[in-house]
Amino acid sequence: MRINILIALFSLSIAQGNAQNLSNNQFAIDFYKQIANQEKGNIFFSPYSLSTAMAMTYAGAKGVTQEQIAQVFHFTANNDKFHIQLGNTIKQINSKSGAVQLKIVNNLWAEKNYPLTKTYPKLMTTAYMAAIKPMDFINKFEESRLSINANILKTTNEKIKDLLPPNSLNTLTRLVLTNAIYFKGDWKVMFKKDLTSDRDFFITPLKSIKCSMMSVKSEFSYYEDSKLKALELPYAGNNFSMVVILPNSNNSLEDITKMFTNDLLADIQRELGKQEVTISIPKFKLSNGYELKQLLTTMGMPQPFSDDADFTGMTTKNNLKISDVYHKAFIDVNEQGTEAAAATAVVVATKSVHRVQSFIANRPFLFLIKETPTGTILFMGRVVDPTLSE
Repeated sequence: MRINILIALFSLSIAQGNAQNLSNNQFAIDFYKQIANQEKGNIFFSPYSLSTAMAMTYAGAKGVTQEQIAQVFHFTANNDKFHIQLGNTIKQINSKSGAVQLKIVNNLWAEKNYPLTKTYPKLMTTAYMAAIKPMDFINKFEESRLSINANILKTTNEKIKDLLPPNSLNTLTRLVLTNAIYFKGDWKVMFKKDLTSDRDFFITPLKSIKCSMMSVKSEFSYYEDSKLKALELPYAGNNFSMVVILPNSNNSLEDITKMFTNDLLADIQRELGKQEVTISIPKFKLSNGYELKQLLTTMGMPQPFSDDADFTGMTTKNNLKISDVYHKAFIDVNEQGTEAAAATAVVVATKSVHRVQSFIANRPFLFLIKETPTGTILFMGRVVDPTLSE
């Protein structure tokens, strides 16, 4: 039985954006399960960053290309209303982060001489607050790659480095759509460093490792049933919190992952109730990067990556396809709080009960970071070994 951690950071929810929040959450769970089935080891990603960057791409898609992107990301009708509502959620997040640091930045990097439609860049600006940045991909694709990476590095407080790897851009590149997100928040009830100690963390029921476990005792929102326990740890300001989901000793994280759905998550959050709890959870720091062409193709959108792609909503020419989608994410959880960042680049090229509970997370568990009145998963992941920093 592997040690896993599922991480999700939720955004501010507004009434008109509920459909988008649900779509993002469903994609988050689908994507996590797909990666969990394919990879061993730690996982960390931002479904919100991926969804936002792909929504910007979706705005220029037509026909089957549009349908396949919508199916995988659970997007609704590809119209201005959908994109403006999604953009309004970003505005709310950026403007009402309160006691935490939270920043979301979108950019459209476009070949300076490539003919875009009049409506597409306007929609990117009005709905997604995306800056339109003219680039010379044809003659200076490597300089362009370094410039985009430098922008992402700065936006994410130097946490996301080299989002676009060497050879990711070339003379065929025409557009790069990027989303970057940065979060930093202190716990409302901080863990005392003098209570942190090396303790056993059970990778399997028969194999343990030593890791730094943080401890605290206070009143928290808590839930328990026959299969799992859940705990909500608020950040300062009460606008964000982390929800830790711990399988009971007779269940594995794999069991919980198989049954994990939007409905289950909603049930857990609805049933959380205040109780006094003694907590122990590991400190960890990890980062992951992904090239997602094959995975997204497997999930159901092969046409956007093929020569049959239709992005005529972006350009007056019908010669564009997605060459790849690049994603990186970082998180650091310690006694003071949490720092997390992620970035996505879509590269578009021409075709070719009341009691003191004990909550000791010393075995496989899930956890989610959320904005308290929300529903949109921003980060998700898995830790196979909390002592590893990847």
